[in-house]
Amino acid sequence: MLKAWRELPKRGLGSLRERLRLRRMNRGDVIWASGGLVAIVIATAAILALARYIDPGFRPSPWFLQHPPGWHASVFAAWLPLFVSNILGEELCWRGYLLPRQEAGLGRLAWLPNGVLWCLFHWSFGGAIMVTLLPITLLLPWIVQRRRNTSVGIVIHGVFNAAGFIAATSGVGT
Repeated sequence: MLKAWRELPKRGLGSLRERLRLRRMNRGDVIWASGGLVAIVIATAAILALARYIDPGFRPSPWFLQHPPGWHASVFAAWLPLFVSNILGEELCWRGYLLPRQEAGLGRLAWLPNGVLWCLFHWSFGGAIMVTLLPITLLLPWIVQRRRNTSVGIVIHGVFNAAGFIAATSGVGT
């Protein structure tokens, strides 16, 4: 956000919000976010099913969430602030700051390198997670670019990550 702030010709919170494309979601944004989430979930489930068909041992869960299923208040307490900072941090960086800059140079195809780079950003979680993340890392930037609203990305990313956390900690699919 500091780089976005420095780029502003007239500094102010309104200008920063505009630069980062943080807008209130309208009816169209809600429809796109909802449809995008459905598409992302279906595509992710298909990839997961195919990967598990090929390799029954395929487990796309980060090491820090691999433990016996069940409610762990300490994991949830640690996850909550990370969830907020992760979602806001990634979306403000990737879609709020970087995507508009990529659009200036790449035009309508800016979503593609944005999504590929965002997928590679998750390299530290391992190849299994990167494969599973392909739908969200490609569809979310495409939707945000079309809506020109980073808030759409924040909602999609937040709901997807929350569902993934619940699935991982509850042992769904293990």
